[in-house]
Amino acid sequence: MKRESLDRAARAAKLVVAAALIVVAASGRAGAASTVLDHFDAVDGWTSAASEGAEVKLSVVPGPNGNALKVDYDLSRGRGWVLVRKPFPLDLPANYAFSFQLKGEGPHNDFELKLVDPTGQRVWWRKQRDYSFPSEWQRVVVRRSRIELAWGTTDAGLTHLGGLEFALAASEGGKGSFLLDELAFEKREPATGERPLPDVEASFLRDGFEGGRAVDGQLDTTWKSRPLPREQTLTIDLGSNVEYGGLIVDWDKDDYAAAYQIETSSDRAEWTPAYRTTTGDGGRVYVYMPDAESRFIRFAMQRSSRGRGYGIREIALQPYSFSASPNEFFQAIAAEAPPGVYPRYLQGKQTYWTVVGVPGDTKEALLNTDGMLELGRGELSIEPILRTDAGPLTWAQAEITQELADGYLPIPTVRWRARTSPSASRRSPTARPGARSSTRATASRTSAPTTRRCSSSSR
Repeated sequence: MKRESLDRAARAAKLVVAAALIVVAASGRAGAASTVLDHFDAVDGWTSAASEGAEVKLSVVPGPNGNALKVDYDLSRGRGWVLVRKPFPLDLPANYAFSFQLKGEGPHNDFELKLVDPTGQRVWWRKQRDYSFPSEWQRVVVRRSRIELAWGTTDAGLTHLGGLEFALAASEGGKGSFLLDELAFEKREPATGERPLPDVEASFLRDGFEGGRAVDGQLDTTWKSRPLPREQTLTIDLGSNVEYGGLIVDWDKDDYAAAYQIETSSDRAEWTPAYRTTTGDGGRVYVYMPDAESRFIRFAMQRSSRGRGYGIREIALQPYSFSASPNEFFQAIAAEAPPGVYPRYLQGKQTYWTVVGVPGDTKEALLNTDGMLELGRGELSIEPILRTDAGPLTWAQAEITQELADGYLPIPTVRWRARTSPSASRRSPTARPGARSSTRATASRTSAPTTRRCSSSSR
């Protein structure tokens, strides 16, 4: 395996961070105009409930359009739930969406919109784990494709709605509040199956390299622009609003955009930034666009790699599942990567873990059977990858064994052995509780007396 594979993995990680910094909002609505179910001018009809030890209170406060419903909650015990509910008898079509204005403050907890059938025995939901409320008013759209069965029988889908619930389940717990306004329902056109190839318009194209070559599903055809001007655009028209989860972009190997922005729109008048970079280095790029929906996608290219214009081999629209969560996004990338570039679990392979820590300490780490170290609960993990003259050595190239010191002491060792280089990774809990701890991995070639060493520490 070559070094480029690891560099590509790092570049994909950059994409997640960069895209997460940009809010990908719905660029417009697909289908008929929505119907407002509740303006929240009063609390009328809304009731609340809380698990034992949790508290919830409803009130009406000024909102972006008249009044808004404020939900104050207390999940300080670190567990439990609170919810607010109201009956909304509705016949549901094959495709639909709910929307509402939302803002709030408080720790990260699981935010849920629940759809309850008239009997109260079956519940569907859109559950967002470790949700961070927007600090300013933001329109949230929950589409039919994002709603799944929470509990109840599965012999039929939800065709008649009895009521809606907004719920918060403890993750971090704590106190906070969230505000709701302009709850609306929208009937949409049924989702279609196969779609025709989109239309593509380039601001400046080179003869013989038409824009359609970038979306024809063929990697051996390429769209190319003229060398000048420096700033150019490529606009994709999907024909109607489409839900999707991101893009996979294959740039020309020589003439790619080093600085560019991807934008979305439903009317080609108002554009929403979805991704931007000033350090593009070509190759295959994975663009994380959770909950994206638009008719138009525009590549606004500001600087090319060598000043000779731009080229794109293929732009592939990805389904919602592509970015349903950061983990699923990385799983999609890992599926195309050589084994070992990503942790084993991202390729659907199981590993086992053991606890590492000092007796009486308040903080413990986890070491898995591949030598991956999780520094603490909910903290980052470090997986060893050894750079050698022959290329990177990962778990995929190693024969891996595990052992405890003296066969029983809680000092685990994970040992890698390859044809040319053995290595070992050990976490030694011999320090006092709360003190600095270190993880040290060593590797040496059997054919040479040199030693390579790397270490990482946590406080």
